[in-house]
Amino acid sequence: MYGGKEYVVNSKYAQIINLTYVTMMYGVGLPLLFPILTIAMIIFYLHQRYHVAYSFRLPPTLDDRLVKNATSVLRYAPLLLMFNGYWMLSNKQIFHSLVSTRDTEDDHM
Repeated sequence: MYGGKEYVVNSKYAQIINLTYVTMMYGVGLPLLFPILTIAMIIFYLHQRYHVAYSFRLPPTLDDRLVKNATSVLRYAPLLLMFNGYWMLSNKQIFHSLVSTRDTEDDHM
């Protein structure tokens, strides 16, 4: 009765993966996302440590499948950073506001 709420681990992993992928996707174009992610992860860690210690019941014993699945999903985030970052840095419309126009519909850009 006084044990507290259930601790749902899988939604916490989903939040971490979501924050990481959004930062890796748009981080080259918005470099401010990297310190924001760092601060968000520190706050998330401290918040979870406090709530696990004082508010929630002890989490159920889990095997390592959830951790392995999360690391296998997070393995592709640096590739996303590289490919999307290369596209952002090579695109002249993002940083230099250079737009190449077409005179007619038959012209190639």
